[in-house]
Amino acid sequence: MKKLRRISLMRIDLRTLLFIVLWQCTALGVFAQSEKPDVVLKGVLTEEAGAYLELPFQVPDNDIVEINFKVQYTGKGQGTILDFGLSDPMGFKGWSGSNKSDFTIRETGATPSYSGGKIVPGTWYFWLGVPESRGYDTYSISIHFKKRNEAHQEFAFGDNPLIEEAGWYRGDLHMHSGHSDGTTLSKKGKRIPSPVHKVLETARTQGLDFIALTDHNTVSHFAILDELQPYFDDLLIIAGREQTMPFGHANILGTRSFMDFREGFPGALTFNEVLEHVKEEHGLVIINHPGIYGGWRPKDANMALINAIEVVSGNTIARKEGNIEEALSGIEYWTKFLNQGIRLTGVGTSDAHHLIKIKTHDQYIGQVRTYVYTKRLSQAAILEGIRSGNTFVEIEGGSERRLLEMMGDLNGKHVFMGGDLTGKKGEQLDLKVNVQGVEDAIVELIVDGDTVSRKKTKGDYLQEDKSVPLTGMRQWVRVNIRNKEGTLVLVGNPIYINWDN
Repeated sequence: MKKLRRISLMRIDLRTLLFIVLWQCTALGVFAQSEKPDVVLKGVLTEEAGAYLELPFQVPDNDIVEINFKVQYTGKGQGTILDFGLSDPMGFKGWSGSNKSDFTIRETGATPSYSGGKIVPGTWYFWLGVPESRGYDTYSISIHFKKRNEAHQEFAFGDNPLIEEAGWYRGDLHMHSGHSDGTTLSKKGKRIPSPVHKVLETARTQGLDFIALTDHNTVSHFAILDELQPYFDDLLIIAGREQTMPFGHANILGTRSFMDFREGFPGALTFNEVLEHVKEEHGLVIINHPGIYGGWRPKDANMALINAIEVVSGNTIARKEGNIEEALSGIEYWTKFLNQGIRLTGVGTSDAHHLIKIKTHDQYIGQVRTYVYTKRLSQAAILEGIRSGNTFVEIEGGSERRLLEMMGDLNGKHVFMGGDLTGKKGEQLDLKVNVQGVEDAIVELIVDGDTVSRKKTKGDYLQEDKSVPLTGMRQWVRVNIRNKEGTLVLVGNPIYINWDN
């Protein structure tokens, strides 16, 4: 077996020396502009077939959380083949052969063939294997560093977006795998931790467009999601984890970095510091099932940094043995927050822990869904759609898609759910409500938490006009949709009036 050879300037010709000097000089530009590579390694392949090279480069000690490598070389398909590998100061990081010319190492995972983990500063080596060579081809390896606090960080699995089309997308933002306490049955019927791929397969059978796999206090599932997202190219997988804290639980979506959950432990971050980190990384925070586990009771939490709240959770439905009305304590919390001027988008999730039912009313993936209107199906777009508030919740729906739209008109300005309007006392807000997929729906109009009207309709498609007199003060208006039996099936988000005052 041939050993890796670190390039020595005493053993190469002048032509190769010129290229080595060029890439070593380029490597000094670690702090180059973000749109350019931080390091470029270049050279000429004078080695015979079967040779191995190690190309050194420096990783700076400035909180790097991700390194991307892109390789180009001449002669590909014409007699030259290169294989690629990597080592850091601690040792071997991986080997991909020639099938991956673009790969990434992260704190929380890596492109398959490579190992993620802490990005160790110091001298790293890019490995080149030369199975076949014409003896004169050139190579160029562009290396990009990403810092923890870099602007516009989007940590997404695979290629985004999956769909470049505006519309309503539905998903489940809270579920668990065997990386925490999710379970299923083995081939022999034994209860085991749920493999991640089985969770994703189950989500697909529910007709979901996106999911967030939110295992408790860990990001160990991210590495396998990096590998699975390209295969599940009809299901967007959002980076997520559930922070399980003494004062309540919260989902953090859209970030890969470790977020400390040890509130009160010496040296650990406070919850507000964690919220600041999530904001810096353009993530999203959701209060989970606030009506159980003692409720939501953090001390002095900066609620302006929290984006959403679970208003309906499969977990609470299961605890109330299927009684949805008793399980809606999340709506009560939501209403209190809104009446205090705290703006949170209402979402619904299954919080599914098991792929098999253990109890009669166990929650299941897709039991409670969040519909989001957005320009495309990507992680960034879904998270922004939730922030904007043009979303609604579907409870125990089927394969057919439902629709709930609400548009408000005030003084010629039109907004949808999540939008803002300004009005004076005595003026009137005109609403148009569009519902599809609920036979003989009952439309409830809710103003500042009070149900002000309740109307039965006919058919499975309706357009309803409503009017709300304004007080000149801060108000919010939304709708609930019940089926003909009176069971709540859709929960709309508010339109906000005078919230900027």
